[in-house]
Amino acid sequence: RMKKIISYINQIREAEGNEIERGIATKFLLFNFLEPMIGQSQFLQAGKRPQWLNDLLIEINNPENLSWDVSDAVAHSHYSKTHLARLFKEEMGKSIGEYLQEVKINNARDILVNSDMSLAELCDVIGHSSLSHFSNVFKHYYGMAPGKYRAAHRIKE
Repeated sequence: RMKKIISYINQIREAEGNEIERGIATKFLLFNFLEPMIGQSQFLQAGKRPQWLNDLLIEINNPENLSWDVSDAVAHSHYSKTHLARLFKEEMGKSIGEYLQEVKINNARDILVNSDMSLAELCDVIGHSSLSHFSNVFKHYYGMAPGKYRAAHRIKE
């Protein structure tokens, strides 16, 4: 674990001119620091949710797993797709697909305002195969197209 953290710190240092690499390495670093706390946080409601679900939520929210789809979640859970879908919906109040979509779109928003990554690259990172579908989903969540959102919320340096 410490080797991973040191590796991400070095990547941040080395990515001086590349904002995309620096941003991704920074997210991974933050995740590695926060991961132990996430499992015990109110976000996961550890006392109220089964451990398998806490573990699955940690994996889904890991920035390295942004391209996950429902089949990846099923493979990580060791439940059948039908059984996991039912259990997840009971515990979370939404489907696995809906939850994965929220995680992807929220991360896409962060990447949009903190990097110059093209929309095509961003779609690839979060596992969307269609730019038009991604744009429609993003607009549904944030009320404007990704490019307009970037222009309106870009962090000025």
